[in-house]
Amino acid sequence: MSRSFLYANGVVSSLSKNLISKDSFVRMIDAKNNKEALSILQETNFGTGLTIDSPFDIEELLNLETKKLLKFIKEESPVEELQQYFLLQYDYNNISSFCKGLILEQDTDSFVGCEGNYEWVKIKDLISSKNFSGFNNCYIENALKDFQELASRNPIKGYEVDFLFKNYLYKNLKAMAKKNAVVKEIVNTKIDIENISNAMRSKTLYMFESQMLEGTISKNTLTKIFNKDKTCLSEVSNPILKKFVELAIGENKESAYVNFEMLKNTFVFTLLLPNKFNIDNLAPFAYYCFQKDCEIKNVRLIMSYQNNNLKNKIRERFLEYYGG
Repeated sequence: MSRSFLYANGVVSSLSKNLISKDSFVRMIDAKNNKEALSILQETNFGTGLTIDSPFDIEELLNLETKKLLKFIKEESPVEELQQYFLLQYDYNNISSFCKGLILEQDTDSFVGCEGNYEWVKIKDLISSKNFSGFNNCYIENALKDFQELASRNPIKGYEVDFLFKNYLYKNLKAMAKKNAVVKEIVNTKIDIENISNAMRSKTLYMFESQMLEGTISKNTLTKIFNKDKTCLSEVSNPILKKFVELAIGENKESAYVNFEMLKNTFVFTLLLPNKFNIDNLAPFAYYCFQKDCEIKNVRLIMSYQNNNLKNKIRERFLEYYGG
């Protein structure tokens, strides 16, 4: 990329001031109804350029802000690795959605809100014509070949399709991130978190083992987590991962699941914090990008719960303030 760290970090330093303030979020949470929450949101810079009249049209604003974020990362990221970290996740999700639509004989156009490296039309054309090499990505090509083989069997299960593309996504991310230490650490940590989550949620040993990704935590330790064996804690030295393990083997499943997801959405801030103000490092730019991503998630959470008259549940799921 042609952008220097100094330039890119200067840009996000200015943009950070436009993030929704904690006070505005609190007012949205405490709003008496969804219309008032939307009115408060419209006082901020969120969704500038688009006006919606109904709180139930919030997805239009969320898609707009997500597209803006992806466009910003494409144009301003000082390293290719961070750009691909964000874009590839949308690519694999869209490809997986189209493939599941083929199996179910359903139109999946309505499921696509944002695009990564590939436009939705191109994804449909390349897969429909079986021109998998047209993606110019060996991981996507191999994923689609494996899907084709899987689809030839009867019956095919949805979770098998989901894991197939999830597995190739993380293989792709690991290979892509090798040259940048910051993105590499984010990817490796995220893979370990996914494995801990799998160990926490799997109902059977078969399901647990069949959904395992290639991470840094050993299969033996993950099996102990699956079995709720507390000795696994001594085998995980990473303080970020240890918090996830503690939740995975905890007694209170309901609160553990909620806290796990919240921590999963915010762990990256802890990881980036030591270099947040190092302008010669990727961390400040990456920190802002994840802040913006987190902001979008919080707006979706608040408005969704307000729309469904569940405002009393927002605070326990709200991603604690991350900047702005």
